[in-house]
Amino acid sequence: MDMASLMQGSRDTTKYRDALNIKSVQLVALATLITGEGFEHFSNLSENVQHNLLSLVADLADQIEDANNSINLINGEPHT
Repeated sequence: MDMASLMQGSRDTTKYRDALNIKSVQLVALATLITGEGFEHFSNLSENVQHNLLSLVADLADQIEDANNSINLINGEPHT
């Protein structure tokens, strides 16, 4: 489920904060996979798989930004 369908019509920040927390944990897990000791395994993957994992990292970061911006909008705070 994408962020837009999860949040559609909601003025309560709880759903956005829950999504933000879930996506943040997923992003940290992926970052752990491709850095530090995990980097050796990552570098042994095919270029296509590496690209797909990095695209997923970028997608998660965008979803986190969207959730954060939605929370700010509901709270009347400036868009970041």
